[in-house]
Amino acid sequence: MVPQLQEECLIRKGDNQILDQLCRDLNLNLMSNTESSKSSSSSNYQHRSLTSRKIQILLNSYIKRHKFILSRPLVKNDLIDILRFVMDLLFAMVDISSSNGWINTCLRIMELSQMLVQAISNPVNDKLMQLSMLMNKDRIRIFKESGVTDIYDLINMNDDDRDELLTEKLSLSEKEISQIAQVCNDFPIIETEYTILGCNDLNEKNKRRRLDSDNSTNTKNGETQRLFECNPESELTLSIDISRDFSSNEEEDNDLKNQNDIKDQEIYPCIVKNLNYYPLEKEENWWVILIKIAVPNSSKENKDDENEDEILSIRRIQLNKISNQVLLKFNSIEDSGMITNYKLLVICDSYIGCDQEFMFSIKTVES
Repeated sequence: MVPQLQEECLIRKGDNQILDQLCRDLNLNLMSNTESSKSSSSSNYQHRSLTSRKIQILLNSYIKRHKFILSRPLVKNDLIDILRFVMDLLFAMVDISSSNGWINTCLRIMELSQMLVQAISNPVNDKLMQLSMLMNKDRIRIFKESGVTDIYDLINMNDDDRDELLTEKLSLSEKEISQIAQVCNDFPIIETEYTILGCNDLNEKNKRRRLDSDNSTNTKNGETQRLFECNPESELTLSIDISRDFSSNEEEDNDLKNQNDIKDQEIYPCIVKNLNYYPLEKEENWWVILIKIAVPNSSKENKDDENEDEILSIRRIQLNKISNQVLLKFNSIEDSGMITNYKLLVICDSYIGCDQEFMFSIKTVES
C-alpha cells in the first residue's frame, strides 16, 4: 500500500520551492529534494525518497492547519489522495498491531486517526479545535478560563453561561455560533453498559468515565471497579450495550417519535459531519477493545513493554443505531482464587474526546 502511494504521488515542477517553504514555516527538519536526489544513484530510490518527503510535509502541514494546504487545487488534490491511502493504512496497522499484541502502538494509531480526521496536532490540549475553523490559541484560552476544556463541557454548560461565553467573551457572530452549535449537536454522545455472561456480578452497576488522552488506567476517585466471579477456565462473553443519542436526527423524522421499538433499530447514517479541514467524506467507526491487565512486575525495567498486557478481543463497528450491542468472547484464567483485572475501551476513529474506558476484575472460584 505504501509503495503504491509513493508511485501515485506526483512530483511536479515547482514542488521543491513549495515544500521547502512549508518546511521553513513548520520548522520541519526534512532533507531537501536536492539533498535527497544526491543520496542515491537509483532513480527508483530517488523517486520514493522525494515522494516520501512530500507526503510527510503535506501531512504535517495539514495536521497543523497551515493556511496554504487547502488553498491550492493541485496541492489539495495531492492531499486528498494521501489521506485516502493513509486512513486505509491506519486501519490495516490497527489490525496488525492488535494481532501482535502491540497495545500501545495500537492505541497510538487510533489516536493518529482522530488527529488526521480533525486536523489537530495536539489532541490533549486542542480538543476544542474541532469546533470551528476559526478556533485559535487565544479563543481556546478563553474557553478554558470559563471551565470548558472539551466539547462535552460546552454541551453541558448552563445556557446563560454558554451564551455569555460565546457572545460576550468570545464576541462570535451568529454564523459562528450556529456552526459551533451544529458541531455540538453532531458530536457523538454515547452511554455504555456491560455485563459478563457466565459470571456473577458482585457489584450493583458500573460507572462510566471518559478516557483521558494519555490512556491512563487509573479509575476516578470515588468510582468502584466492578468485580465478577466465575469458575476457572470458563468460556465467557462480555456483552456490551452502547446507546447513542440521535435526537438531532430525530427532529427531522416526526414519523418515528412514538415508535420506540422501531427507533431503537432505525439505522442512522454514520457520515462524520461538519469536518473543518478533512477534505473527504468520512464514515465514523469505533473500536471496542478488551484488554487483560498484566500483574505489575517491579523487576521489569521497561514499564512500557508492549507485551505486558494482552488484547483478548477487538472489534471495529459503527454505532449507527440508538441501541448497539457488541459481544466479545474470552476465557477466564485457569488458576482458582485469583483476581484478574481487565480494561474495556470504546474508541472513536473520527472525534477527539469521546472515548470511554472501564475497569473491571474477575475472581476465579471453584464452585
